[in-house]
Amino acid sequence: MKEADTQDFEPITRENAPLRMRALWRDAEQRFGVGLTLHDHAGVFIMPDNLRLLPDCNVHRFPCCAYKQGKRLRCIAHCRFEAMERAATCKRPFHFRCWRGIHETVMPLFRGREHVATIFAGAYRDKEAPTGFSARYRKLYEAMPPWDDARGASLADALYVIGYALLRIADNLREQYAFEPGRRGAIRRFLSRRGCSDVGLEDLAEELGISVSRTSHLLHKLFGKGYAELRNEERVRRAEQLLHDGFLLKDVARQTGFRNEFYFSRVFKKLRGVPPGTCRR
Repeated sequence: MKEADTQDFEPITRENAPLRMRALWRDAEQRFGVGLTLHDHAGVFIMPDNLRLLPDCNVHRFPCCAYKQGKRLRCIAHCRFEAMERAATCKRPFHFRCWRGIHETVMPLFRGREHVATIFAGAYRDKEAPTGFSARYRKLYEAMPPWDDARGASLADALYVIGYALLRIADNLREQYAFEPGRRGAIRRFLSRRGCSDVGLEDLAEELGISVSRTSHLLHKLFGKGYAELRNEERVRRAEQLLHDGFLLKDVARQTGFRNEFYFSRVFKKLRGVPPGTCRR
């Protein structure tokens, strides 16, 4: 009996990840006939060397979303806060309609209890165009397909599978970056995963399974720095990416764990030697 032919396929690695994952992203858009947008709150798709696994996916690219700065700020507030608040509490896919009448299926991604990213899929319209908008907007709006609950539910299932598959790939790749033996690697992985959330030295100690005092001594021995400084370095690294994406200082401060934009600016300038505004496009 003839032995069946076999073929080994190339895995996703640090070297090919951006190309392969972006291809998966675009394939999903074409397969389901939607545009996908990713809001990466915790930087889970950005590697420790600032490599973006999913580039150019953070902005809603629909024709109806191309508008002037004033309206853009209102959309940013509605999307990043109202939609995000619901995502953080809902913890499952849901239907979201923005203030301009655009419908999307929203998929929040969680790593444990932490809301780390959100995927939006759309865009769809109401059966009737909303009032109070220009003729140009109405024309663009009416060109979109109408929202359908059954279609939204089907998208929700697909986004669940796609989103968590990509998150798993990203986490596996991040482990490769932080693949250092012993406690040094464990500390780097902890800061990479949780540095922007409200965790302290005692949480790291619990992760390592040693006392708080021993953990503090270990940090100075391995890195020559204390916990607060190491955590701030991770937060500033993440902040640089958010600033590059055009986020406001107060939003960057909030998303990276700083208590306010003024303290964030002081820490950023201390570590980078320049104010955070220099990183914005």
